[in-house]
Amino acid sequence: MTENHYDLKRFCEKYEPEIQAGLVRFLPSESEISADFIKKARLPITDCTSVLALLGGAIFGETPEKLISTACAVEYIRIAGLLFNDIGSGVKLFEFEDKLALTHGLSLLNSSYSLVFVEHFDKPERAAQAHQEIVECIAAGGLIGGLAGLSFEENLNDAVFRQKTSPALTRLSLRLGAILAGADYMDLANFSRIAEILSEAQSIKNNNLLTSTSLEEKPADRNYGDLKELVLTAKRQLLENFPSNEARSCLIQFAESLSD
Repeated sequence: MTENHYDLKRFCEKYEPEIQAGLVRFLPSESEISADFIKKARLPITDCTSVLALLGGAIFGETPEKLISTACAVEYIRIAGLLFNDIGSGVKLFEFEDKLALTHGLSLLNSSYSLVFVEHFDKPERAAQAHQEIVECIAAGGLIGGLAGLSFEENLNDAVFRQKTSPALTRLSLRLGAILAGADYMDLANFSRIAEILSEAQSIKNNNLLTSTSLEEKPADRNYGDLKELVLTAKRQLLENFPSNEARSCLIQFAESLSD
């Protein structure tokens, strides 16, 4: 995220404190997970993956404040994945024994399922659809299960994990917001396509970062050309299918940030 992404940066800065507070507030009462651990595990604000849930709903008219708990659900899933990734790994991100990493990860996952109901208990059909979206994302062949059996090289642990999971989290976050905002079938279909494009672009970007000798390097190969084309496609679909508002502007800037 650069100075060219002012609207997105401002949006993230505005809602980051609320998300951070929610991550602590929604911790399961029986869990031994500390607020300090959550703060340590939280991605830099410039990542803004969980904030996409707010934008996914706001583009359909939902107030971002009503999606804070949903953003927290996405972040719990991401942190749970990191904890599961630590199990059996020689290079750990967190200093937990495998048994405790498993316990904490399961606790966060279990909490994430119910968070979509917090602000939408009066719209049970939407909340149930969002719940199913989470189930599909973290199922045996999805976000968490898909990591089974991966081997991680030293110093690439977090990078490889992000390459495998960031696209899925981007898609999940955007779709959860849209579903809870009550997007109709056609709007959700259009928006889901945008979410797929953005997650595919993020996958290419992450892969390029892993294979580049420098984080400043922009690979002048077919993959980078594909990335630019995906970003342009996402921007075009946002402009053609959705009215001008803050959320659309932020999502356009998010797309642009993927090809920086």
